[in-house]
Amino acid sequence: MQNFRLFYKPFPPEIHGKIGGVTGGKPGGRLTVMIDSTLTEEEQKKTLKHELAHIALGHLEDDRANRANYLKNVMELEAEADAKADSMTEAEFNSLMQWQITF
Repeated sequence: MQNFRLFYKPFPPEIHGKIGGVTGGKPGGRLTVMIDSTLTEEEQKKTLKHELAHIALGHLEDDRANRANYLKNVMELEAEADAKADSMTEAEFNSLMQWQITF
């Protein structure tokens, strides 16, 4: 698991409802997770679990050099993160949140 910074910001209206959260950064380095603050509290937590699942499953450590191969697998990675998020217990969620870097 990698350390991450967590931010809640309103996403632009043109992506509202399409993207609820994003995670980015350098593999092996500090990551940034952004959650759309205009979502309901319940949707924000579900989205956060999904983004944490990407980190826990190592999706951000994939070799992005072969972009065509990565894009081909995006739907598979999203489905895997959804499944992990849906089955995540509160204990597991709290354990993953311990990797958050606070300012």
